[in-house]
Amino acid sequence: AIIDNGYADRFLSGWTELDYENFEISKKLYDEEYVELDSQLQDIINQYNIDISELTIPYRGENYSFYELQEKYLSGEITYNEYYQFVVSYYKGISSLSTDKLFNIVTINNSIAEKLGYESYVDYAYSNVFSRDYSPEDIEKVYEFVKEYIVPAKQKIDAILERDDVRYMLSYAINNSPHT
Repeated sequence: AIIDNGYADRFLSGWTELDYENFEISKKLYDEEYVELDSQLQDIINQYNIDISELTIPYRGENYSFYELQEKYLSGEITYNEYYQFVVSYYKGISSLSTDKLFNIVTINNSIAEKLGYESYVDYAYSNVFSRDYSPEDIEKVYEFVKEYIVPAKQKIDAILERDDVRYMLSYAINNSPHT
């Protein structure tokens, strides 16, 4: 309305090129097509969250949620290897629940990005959704750091957590915490 009623010069004075780009994008975010796409996207995400919250995996003849088996592991009722196998099964269950939903999310996100003038959702999200102030080249350095330092540290932690004495101490600490 401000743009269309003669006040554009005053309203837009001092805007940068990025301000203009963001303004053009924001105008497109309120038309019917975008609102419908966004509504479809939210419906898929909501259903996915419901599916995940209700997901159980069979273990020793009974169905358990992720948190139920995690508690069994922390209390020492099951070994690290049993827990790890459960986690693998759990994520396979998530994968089977999410394949179609993920495909639909990607399709809708790409439609939204194209509507906003981007080649793909990745291009749109990189600069608009995640508010990144670093380049893809910068993130490569992070990947190298993770590979060199974080992965080996995690492997050492996993090896320590396999020890029965460590699991017992963790279980004791969790069960006797004043905050639980």
